[in-house]
Amino acid sequence: MQLIIVSDIFGKTPELISFSDNFKKMYQTIRIVDPYGGAINNFKDEQAAYDSFQTNCSLALFSEKVADAISLSENSIDLIGFSVGASAIWKISEFDLPNHIKNAFCFYGSKIRDLVHINPTFFITLIFPKSEKHFSIEALFSEIVKKKNVYCEMTIYNHGFMNQRSVNYNEDAYKMFTDYIKQNIT
Repeated sequence: MQLIIVSDIFGKTPELISFSDNFKKMYQTIRIVDPYGGAINNFKDEQAAYDSFQTNCSLALFSEKVADAISLSENSIDLIGFSVGASAIWKISEFDLPNHIKNAFCFYGSKIRDLVHINPTFFITLIFPKSEKHFSIEALFSEIVKKKNVYCEMTIYNHGFMNQRSVNYNEDAYKMFTDYIKQNIT
């Protein structure tokens, strides 16, 4: 069994590597897919990370990287994605991918709002923040929650609550949702 963690705009960070360590005993292989080819960047803030992502990648390109990582796997896969990583997982979820994906846990994938037409072929848990600046979480939630293979949950936390580099990081939420993933992996 393999775990693929799909990063947010910060990419592969020591904090994300530490997050992946929570699952070492549960998986044969853990892989982090990020927009920057595995390079560790130390962005000074979220705006710098966003600017880098916009310059070096795109949701379409990042989604292809995720699909490529999945196609290289010979085992069953669980996915965890954050922000643009969650959106990339959602974007590829309608494709008939070559490997068996058992679960996907997607945190605050805001670009899902532009992809509501997608009908996932594997089970996805979408965990939304309490609000987003540019759209209504409630409206997106009410449209997505009706779909087959989708479980949605709205939280009381802000976008980025799982990322220690985000101004919205919340230690209690981080612990709670890390445990939630461990308990819900089948």
